[in-house]
Amino acid sequence: HMPPHEFINYYRLNKGADMLIHTDLSITDICYECVFSSVAYFSEMFKKQYQAKPSEFRSTWQDCYNQRQKPI
Repeated sequence: HMPPHEFINYYRLNKGADMLIHTDLSITDICYECVFSSVAYFSEMFKKQYQAKPSEFRSTWQDCYNQRQKPI
């Protein structure tokens, strides 16, 4: 239950979070792939949704993801 523009931003930021974890694309490239026109705005909105900057989010979650992918 959210206004359409909030849902669209929520969806785009989720897509960006997924790309931060699963790709090596730059934050700038991810920003534009998710149809944000400004890296600053993307970063601001990302921090509001995830309580972390995109670079911090990537560092934390890529490490977790990579550790789970290592063979035992």
